[in-house]
Amino acid sequence: MEKARDELGKTLLVFPSHSVDRVKVTYELACLVSEIERVKREQEIDSVLICLYYRDLLNGVAGDYEGLGYHVVTAGYREDALFLARQRSLIFLADLAMSNSVGTQVGYCGYLERPHYIFDQEKRYGSDSALDDSEFNNAYARSQAAEKAEVAAEFSVLTDSLTGKQRELLERYWGFSKVRSRDEMGGLLAVCEEAYRARSKDRQRSLRSNPRLGQLPFEV
Repeated sequence: MEKARDELGKTLLVFPSHSVDRVKVTYELACLVSEIERVKREQEIDSVLICLYYRDLLNGVAGDYEGLGYHVVTAGYREDALFLARQRSLIFLADLAMSNSVGTQVGYCGYLERPHYIFDQEKRYGSDSALDDSEFNNAYARSQAAEKAEVAAEFSVLTDSLTGKQRELLERYWGFSKVRSRDEMGGLLAVCEEAYRARSKDRQRSLRSNPRLGQLPFEV
């Protein structure tokens, strides 16, 4: 990791809005690139990493960025067991992260103490079918609009470190104080496994009556 950081120098990691399995997202690439270049100059960036989701790689987006001298990287498929581990490694390589929409990457970067800048540009979504359109057009998605707008506004200023207000939002929406250790999660999963072995109608009772539940150092 340190060798890679030395080779890259000061690094900007960019998370463009990405497509999902049957929904394709598009945005004005020239507009995003112009902003990337502005940030690159202002922050004296040596290397730019563009983190693409696998579907955008299949859609041929990588060439657009590689032609500009950027390094295209990916965390792979989201159901892959190593997806988050790869994303964490990419964030560790970066000095600053940037995206053009609010997403989970904002929280991941914040947890790893990497400042994140949001350039909130217009996106267009195209679905393979009316059913797939529900991925982005439903009551739940619409209810998120105000929350996403709040996060986008607070992270719309380029900073060298996380601000107090940004930390407040990260706690509110990502719950950093609720993150559990490997041992704590292991204990909880062991209790859940015991409950799962019970008959389906008895699982809740089995879970709540398990004395090990009360021994966990947090409330379930």
